[in-house]
Amino acid sequence: MEVTQYFAPKLLQSDSKLIDLYKNYENDNQEKKFFKMFQYIALKWANSELDLTNTDLESYTNFRSRVKKSLNTIQNSLPESSNILVVTSGGVISALYGEATQCSPQDIQKQNFAIKNASISEFSCTTERFTLKTFNVSFLSKELETYI
Repeated sequence: MEVTQYFAPKLLQSDSKLIDLYKNYENDNQEKKFFKMFQYIALKWANSELDLTNTDLESYTNFRSRVKKSLNTIQNSLPESSNILVVTSGGVISALYGEATQCSPQDIQKQNFAIKNASISEFSCTTERFTLKTFNVSFLSKELETYI
């Protein structure tokens, strides 16, 4: 989110694809326009296409490393046959999804945009492996479901 807030105004001055995207959604509501811009900029972030020098923004590589380090800490501290609850944001959930499925950064970003607020994803974690059991299950009625 911070990456988009920082880069959207800058890229709207020079990035023809983002400018076209902005113009194509000009008549749509602001939420839909922001979501499309967020998707575009987040993918550029995941592909290391943004210049993060002179910013306090974390690179996608560092973000993924931080998530992986946290996962390793959890894996190494779990007693056998234990359950743990981790409450976090969609970005971390999608990064964990990437660790479990070994998918590309592009696929991870696609999953990030599909994660429902207040949804539950379940992973199986042992000292040897980390796998996905269920993903993005919502217990809310459809009309109450929201994203990002």
